[in-house]
Amino acid sequence: MSEQIQMAITIINQIITMQSADNQRLILSDLFSRFGWLEKEEYQIMTDEEVAKRFGVTVRTVQDWLLSGELNGFKEARKWYSRTDWVREFENSKSSEPRIKAILLRAGT
Repeated sequence: MSEQIQMAITIINQIITMQSADNQRLILSDLFSRFGWLEKEEYQIMTDEEVAKRFGVTVRTVQDWLLSGELNGFKEARKWYSRTDWVREFENSKSSEPRIKAILLRAGT
């Protein structure tokens, strides 16, 4: 991927992440429909409860990951959200750590 394309992707990503969860869904749905792309799972918004269920941990654990910056996400109206691509990045970066590896094995991912 060229440097210009990567820069454009970074800028678009930053603009989208500054929006509310509902607006992110609308923006991405609009982009997908404008360009004829299928909606991609990797850009779906997940609640902290959904992330907790995915890893088999408590919501508080997920909120700790979000607060510490281990997991990218955002808070809106007292609710934490993350995107599926950020959750996947978190899984990939932490998959070699014993604690996360045990969680992933328990969750069957």
